[in-house]
Amino acid sequence: MRRLRLSLLLLAALAATACASDRQVQWGEETPTEQPTVVKEASGDAPLTAAEYAARFPTDGDCEAEARRIHEKKPELAVRLIKACVDRGDFRRLSAIVEAPWTALLAADKDAATVAARVVAARAGDVENDVTALQKVGFGVSSLDDVFNAPDKAKGRRVIFRGRADTDIKEKGRERLVETALEQGEIDPQPTGRRVSATLGAGLKAPARDGVLLAKVGRVGDDTAAADGENAAFVEVEGVFKAATAPTF
Repeated sequence: MRRLRLSLLLLAALAATACASDRQVQWGEETPTEQPTVVKEASGDAPLTAAEYAARFPTDGDCEAEARRIHEKKPELAVRLIKACVDRGDFRRLSAIVEAPWTALLAADKDAATVAARVVAARAGDVENDVTALQKVGFGVSSLDDVFNAPDKAKGRRVIFRGRADTDIKEKGRERLVETALEQGEIDPQPTGRRVSATLGAGLKAPARDGVLLAKVGRVGDDTAAADGENAAFVEVEGVFKAATAPTF
């Protein structure tokens, strides 16, 4: 009788473990406040923010696959999850966000430029190629190439570029940045020779080492702080993201 009782207890424990591991996470309705969208487990556990849920997945591919699954029933909530996947800082799957279902959904999102910049940074800042791919599917972002090639059309553009603080020249009330690029076959990024004169948004600092920056262009004009008087982009930096060290060529 005692053996039977122990066997029954063991079976019950195993069944409970199976139920716990197979619990389906259900997305809750958006709260009426400014709180982040949450997910709730069927067991009644404490709700999770989208960021906390995204952190559960071991890779960016797993996180994106779950967002894709949720998209079948709740596209708007799926967008929140894919954005949380990107916010982790390790989302390198540019091919995923330039294909359905994310293209139209993300390109039209108010945070589209930030999503784009984060993905570019996670991919080691291959700006020219990545921004071109994003532009083809409707993301409203530009590179410094676009800005300098058409300076008369540059005002108001959201630009993504790779750069760092320029310690050689100081500007009153502005930060001097130098653009850098990581070319195929090179180990370290090199200055391109183009300069950016920037004001930084609240809480932002110019990266001492290479970073990917998101900024809004004010104008392109003569750089009076430089002895040669060459043109520079004058921008307001909206985001600074650490560039991954491994290139993705």
